[in-house]
Amino acid sequence: MVVIIRAGSVVLVFSWPPIRNHHGYEQHPSSLRGKIGNPHFQIRREAGHQAILPTAIEANGEQYLTATTGTPPMYTPASARLSQFLDRAMNCIYLKQRCEGEDVDPLLRDLDTWWKTLPDHLTNNPVPDSFANATFYLRLRYHCTFVLITRPFLFDATFVTHGTRNRYVGICEDHNSAAIDTLLEMQSKNLLAGSFWFDSYILTSSLILLMRIITNPLSLELHERARSMQGLLRINPGKIQSHADKCFDMVLEDINCHE
Repeated sequence: MVVIIRAGSVVLVFSWPPIRNHHGYEQHPSSLRGKIGNPHFQIRREAGHQAILPTAIEANGEQYLTATTGTPPMYTPASARLSQFLDRAMNCIYLKQRCEGEDVDPLLRDLDTWWKTLPDHLTNNPVPDSFANATFYLRLRYHCTFVLITRPFLFDATFVTHGTRNRYVGICEDHNSAAIDTLLEMQSKNLLAGSFWFDSYILTSSLILLMRIITNPLSLELHERARSMQGLLRINPGKIQSHADKCFDMVLEDINCHE
């Protein structure tokens, strides 16, 4: 789908989420609007639009990582297994008109159980410099897969039920924070500069964070995370990144004006 975020004269447009189906596209038929504070602030799910998802980006990114730094032991089968979880998410969640808890529980359980079986050098710090690119990329994809699975619940809590929470919303928020922390750690090791393979993850993590701020506008922690994400958005500057950066400014300014 195409997500349009409008804050005053600032318009942010980017694809959401970083998942794929067998054709490399996703389509959502519904439309929805939500507002906070300033009536010029809007988020809309556009009906009938298809957004290109990063199937090719993920595949090419994998080749880039393996060609430049190599991969740690057991990385390749772990990466392939994670891709299978993405396919399951598409089939059991995003091909349905509505997502229920019974749709995601087995997937969440299997993903969590599988991750715990991986060797420590893939899932826990420290990461050897020679394998840092591939290892952090795997962790980033893992957290973003959890976000992907539970994101419909966060969207409903933000724009449909207006703050009604369940445990899936908490899972989405926790893994969004973990994905942001992973991106920030990659930035601290200079693993993001000069590479656009991670831009889709930065943008989609920004959008999830924005929804969290809408739901909890007074959270200083989320405001601080927004500032951190703005730093990531400025690494590889582009039109979409610039709109996202400005959108955070407009949303936070709008919140401050209504405190």
